Amino acid sequence: MYPLFLTALLFISLEVNPQTLEDASVRLITTDKQDCPNCKKKHVGYGSGTIVKSFQEGDDFINYLVTARHVVDGDEDILVEVFENDQSLGGCRGELLLKSGKKAGDSDVALVRFKSTRLLAAVLLADEAYDLKVGDLVITVGCPHGTIPPQALNTDIKVKTISSGEKSAYLIKCDKIPEEGRSGSGLFNKKGQLIGVLSARPKYPDVDGRYGIYSSWKEVIKLLKGTTYEFLLGPK
Repeated sequence: MYPLFLTALLFISLEVNPQTLEDASVRLITTDKQDCPNCKKKHVGYGSGTIVKSFQEGDDFINYLVTARHVVDGDEDILVEVFENDQSLGGCRGELLLKSGKKAGDSDVALVRFKSTRLLAAVLLADEAYDLKVGDLVITVGCPHGTIPPQALNTDIKVKTISSGEKSAYLIKCDKIPEEGRSGSGLFNKKGQLIGVLSARPKYPDVDGRYGIYSSWKEVIKLLKGTTYEFLLGPK
C-alpha cells in the first residue's frame, strides 16, 4: 500500500491506480516434476507474470496470465502466488497453455491458466493498433528474486528502441536494467495496459548503459490469435 503523498505523485504520471498493477502481478515458482538423480532437492525457479483475465465460471474463478516462455518452459510444476494490497493470498497450481517458439528471433511469451478462490485484479492488453514511441515513459512491476511485487514497481522507464517485427520478434528495449530474477514481469503504459513481457537483461551495456528487453504486446496477440484463447483479446 502506498503512502498518500507517494500515491499522489504516481497519479501525476499514471492514469491507473498503481495498486491495480501490483495486484495483477504474480509471483511464479517452478519446480522440477522429477527429482534430479544427483540432487537431494528439486530445482526451484522464480519469475513473474501478469493477470490479463479473471472471471467466475460456475463455482470456479478462472484466471489467465502472461509471462515469459523461458520461465515456465519445461517439465515443471507451476505455482502461481497472488497478492492483494501487498498481502499474499496464497498459491495456486498453474497450467501452461501456450508458448512461443525457441528458434533465434522468436519471442519469449507464454500463457498460463490457474484457478483461485476469488476474483482477482486483471489488466488490459494493449490493442494491436496502440502506438508506442521511442522516448515514451513506461512502468514495470515484477518479483525480483521471488520477492513480492510492491518491492519492484519502477516508474519513468524510457523506451529506447522498438523492433519492427519484420525479420524477428517485436521487441522493446528500455533503459534501467531490471533486477535479476524478475523474468516475465509486465511492462505497462501510463493507462496501465500491458505492452511488454520481460525477456532478457543482457550482461553487457550498450553505449547508454544497461537495459532490459521485453517481448512486445504484439507478440502476445500473435500467440493468442487463431486459438481457443483469442477471447482474451476482447474486453476484460
